[in-house]
Amino acid sequence: MNGEQLLEKYLEKTKTSAKLAQEARRVMPGGDTHGHFYNPPYHITIDHGNGCYLYDVDGNAYIDCVNAYFVLIHGHCFPPIVESLAEQIKRGTGFGMPTEPQILFAQHLCERVPSLEEVRFVSSGSEATAMAIRAARAFTGKRKIMKVDGGYHGTHNIGELNSFGGALGRGELKPMPEIGTNGSEINDVILFPFNEPERLKEIVLKYSEDIAALIIEPMIIPSGAIPPEPGYLETVRDMTEELGIVLIFDEVVTLPFYYGGLQEYYGITPDLTTMGKGIGGGLPIGAWGGKREIMELWNPEKGEDAVVMVSTSGGNPLTMAAGLTAMKQLTHEVIERRNSLGDRLRDGMNQVFSNIGIHGHISGLANAFWIHWSDKPVRDPYAVGEAMSQANENIRNLLFLGMRYRGVYLFPTPSPFGNISTVLQEKDIDLIINAFSETLTDIKSVIAEECPNLLQ
Repeated sequence: MNGEQLLEKYLEKTKTSAKLAQEARRVMPGGDTHGHFYNPPYHITIDHGNGCYLYDVDGNAYIDCVNAYFVLIHGHCFPPIVESLAEQIKRGTGFGMPTEPQILFAQHLCERVPSLEEVRFVSSGSEATAMAIRAARAFTGKRKIMKVDGGYHGTHNIGELNSFGGALGRGELKPMPEIGTNGSEINDVILFPFNEPERLKEIVLKYSEDIAALIIEPMIIPSGAIPPEPGYLETVRDMTEELGIVLIFDEVVTLPFYYGGLQEYYGITPDLTTMGKGIGGGLPIGAWGGKREIMELWNPEKGEDAVVMVSTSGGNPLTMAAGLTAMKQLTHEVIERRNSLGDRLRDGMNQVFSNIGIHGHISGLANAFWIHWSDKPVRDPYAVGEAMSQANENIRNLLFLGMRYRGVYLFPTPSPFGNISTVLQEKDIDLIINAFSETLTDIKSVIAEECPNLLQ
């Protein structure tokens, strides 16, 4: 099957989605509210989900490797979460005041996550990282923030500066075009490279007197699913502790990867942690917390000395009930089983690249995986961009469409990636690997014609 045939078959399977996409474009820019993850020719429209499967309006089924952008750690309509939500709805959906589920959830997170002595809830991961940065500034009296060159920390000015490293010029501050960042926010950000401890030391020492916080994902997710190399996070912790810089671990995505997050897995305890996505049981959530001496700045019992924070839906009882249930169900045993399936998936997809004779590599950890068009090690966001450039847009799009045509839904980005939920079985992993093998086999002739450098 060549590229044109693949596209024709895909269009034939998704006619209702095509019609609805046209209607959606008249009322939403591009037909959706997640424009960054758009993939041509149009978004498919989902009817419902169940377990690890999505079902579109044309009746097609897909193994879901997006899970609402790492939100659905137990897949769709997970019975314990559905039950907890049904019970809470009878009591009320929001009060703007504390509820018992909120208290119980806060207790659970503080017992579970090494860095948490106190925690506060907001409605998104972007809010959480923005509040953690604000907390560090309030605590230290300083303004400058260090972040990974190519790292992403939410939809706010500092969070989006130099995000998604593959599109950037190394070391040069560049706003994402959609946020219109200028002036002081750019001046307040100091970039540092991922997995380069000696360079990190140089930068921290140069600016240490002005730095309020260093924010980092302990594993870079949106720019390549890149784990830290041995000793790197230890250097980050040692330098920040020595110089009085607040260390923020952005675990908005990664907290459910292991029982106490990646901070527990790597044995590195930050001063503050931001959370979101998967900890909410499928509902919108953000949370941030850490050392008591920092968090107490927000204690309203301090009166006029308290720092004010307002999040209208933060800590709403529906999210608290769903989140508490989701995290309690994410036991050590469940995590170990899911992550072993993640290992099997990455190994199997890497073997497919080798068997078919195409340069490629699957990176990741736990339940996350990322497809790179290079078999060279990917150790920072810029290596991701370099790998991405090895395949042209047509080939990247054909890979995505081929996987979707065969019933596997991946993140529709220039370099597809995904994650698996706890409800997948071994047979589902095999189906993903087989779909990957068939898709690469189908498009190998296109690769040979348009990007022969990818052939082994």
